Amino acid sequence: MLNLFAFGSQAGSSPLARVVMVVAPQKLADNEYRETRAALEKSGAAVTVAGATLEICTGYGDIKVKPDILIDQVSTEEFEALIIIGGEGVIPYLWEHMGLRQLIKNAFTQNRVVAAICTAPVALARAGVLKGKTATVFADPEYIAELKAGGALYRDMPVAVDGNLVTGNGPEASQAFGAKVVGALLTRRWK
Repeated sequence: MLNLFAFGSQAGSSPLARVVMVVAPQKLADNEYRETRAALEKSGAAVTVAGATLEICTGYGDIKVKPDILIDQVSTEEFEALIIIGGEGVIPYLWEHMGLRQLIKNAFTQNRVVAAICTAPVALARAGVLKGKTATVFADPEYIAELKAGGALYRDMPVAVDGNLVTGNGPEASQAFGAKVVGALLTRRWK
């Protein structure tokens, strides 16, 4: 297993948390990735990027992200938060990714912070972790229907927090989403 603790931490210091950010190979939402990662790193979190492939992932603009690890290699024992970044690429690459689905279930049952933004909350719904939970998603009727079919209590709001679950509705919510994820990590740390 890969030691995620080493990523992003400075020698001799301990990060706020070890975080895995999952990205799609294409059509990654640039701002969602940048703003969320910036909030995490500013808070002192060690960030590891996981992907369906180790090839460079591209977004809508100039962003290029090289995953550190494959989704199927991530172990829940090695992180405190699982964050899935949105964009249209999530739909073909991550909604039905069985390794990600199992990772989401494991993270949720082990009380990790589980977060998703834009189109990515549908992956949480399909993994079965949104039953009876307040959640949001990009305001598209198909995505909203997916959340409701997964048992979520859909709310039309920028960011929804329900326990260790954090969901955001899209690029405009990126800063608030990142802040709420950091808040959930701080809450988890001091419990």
